[in-house]
Amino acid sequence: MEYIFITLGLWLALILFWLVAGQVDSKSTLQSETFSFVKLIGSSLIVYLPLFFGGSFSVKLYENNSLLNAAGIFFAATGVYFAIWARVALGTNWSGKVMVQKEHSLVMAGPYSLVRHPIYFGGLLAILGSCLVLGQVFGFICLIFFVFGLAVKSRQEEAVLQKQFPNQYLSYSRTVKMLIPYVY
Repeated sequence: MEYIFITLGLWLALILFWLVAGQVDSKSTLQSETFSFVKLIGSSLIVYLPLFFGGSFSVKLYENNSLLNAAGIFFAATGVYFAIWARVALGTNWSGKVMVQKEHSLVMAGPYSLVRHPIYFGGLLAILGSCLVLGQVFGFICLIFFVFGLAVKSRQEEAVLQKQFPNQYLSYSRTVKMLIPYVY
């Protein structure tokens, strides 16, 4: 059970960072930031629902063990770190909505040199870590939906960036994978 609290603590750290960063370097309104926060991070916590409801939602795929728990903590921590690193790298370019900010620049350094959507990658990795610790079918099913949903949102963002930075973005997208470093 303590491993579950560790993953929840990591999510809490991400949530607190996100709220502070939204106040410090965002050009968006607090309402936009809050809505984006709920969508991006809050919805990720849905994998913990079976802890409250039990029943068929909480069917276990496997019995928890130290190796899977350690892997889950590692993936969750790495994912949270990656999402924070990406948010810092974006700075004032970040927005809760798919849009180009005033004085927007195309960020291709730091985590953006490894994957075009590192915040989403970090979130997916943190969700995977949480799912490993929880070991429940429900979480892994949710993870599949998150992958598809973030792939769709990534395509929307890419259309906007392609329009804003036609030559730069085309070259960038040919060399850096979209959602999973070196894979996809």
